[in-house]
Amino acid sequence: MTEGNSWALFSLFRRSLMLRVLLPIGAMLVVIVVGAVIGVAWKDTLSAHDQLAADPDYVGSALTDDKGKVLASDGSTTAKSGALITQKIAVEREEAGVKKTIGWLELRMSTARSDAEIAHGTWVLGLVGLGALVVVCGLLFLILKSATSIAGAVEQQSAATREISSSVSHAASGTQIVASVRGAK
Repeated sequence: MTEGNSWALFSLFRRSLMLRVLLPIGAMLVVIVVGAVIGVAWKDTLSAHDQLAADPDYVGSALTDDKGKVLASDGSTTAKSGALITQKIAVEREEAGVKKTIGWLELRMSTARSDAEIAHGTWVLGLVGLGALVVVCGLLFLILKSATSIAGAVEQQSAATREISSSVSHAASGTQIVASVRGAK
């Protein structure tokens, strides 16, 4: 971009009330929508992980003794989709008031369903935010367009008034010239 073109762009921005008002408001609304989408997505992610601990999408499980030998297992050791959450819980037995770990129960859960719900919710929120942004910017555009058209009409009226004033001034000077020529005769 040449220096002349950048100056013309700056000059257009400086002269245009619509650009000076709409651009900062539009930028502010975009920041608000993006912040809301990120905040909700983050909250949903944290909430989904808490929900998975209470009601998991079961992938598999294994029961091992205290030495790590597998006594029983069920399901798979890997998730087909999503991330795999693995939780180990100690299996304890109490004898004569003493707790002793006799093995471990391992649960494996997938995050695929929760990930899909979070993605869907994020898209819906983003589209609603985009729709609201379009509506607000459209309303601002219409409001500023009507305001600038009124200002343009006032400017045209002012120019017409100056032109009439100039014409009257020229006519008055023409009348004075004719009167001075008649007076000279």
